[in-house]
Amino acid sequence: MKHKSSVAKIKNLYKAGHSWDVPYQCKNGATQRMMIVLFKNLQKEKVYSKDYDLIRYHNYYNTRTTLDKRLNASKCELCGKTGNVSLEIHHINKVKNLKEHRDWEKVMIARKWKTLVVCKECHLKIHHSS
Repeated sequence: MKHKSSVAKIKNLYKAGHSWDVPYQCKNGATQRMMIVLFKNLQKEKVYSKDYDLIRYHNYYNTRTTLDKRLNASKCELCGKTGNVSLEIHHINKVKNLKEHRDWEKVMIARKWKTLVVCKECHLKIHHSS
């Protein structure tokens, strides 16, 4: 989830022959690999670390995203209205395509977010000014 990749791709990245390796870059720009463990040294019945098991089974799916938190704040990120406000999400494809001409573009560029939680009035202003 963190790397937005599949398990197979991550496995192939760190698996090198008969060992697990981590790639790193040297000062001269060359890529080297540091061996972590040899597969033949691993034993099925042995528990290696309780910390590893905690990390391995940590449930990332129950955590709240920043978008959830921003929506639950009930605050327009442009005009600052709070309380019982009808909020909408303004979404763009890429932050790099913004030209920084309008206030809402400046906010999105500063935060490096592709989404903006805004009230209905601000959302209409965004789309009418485009």
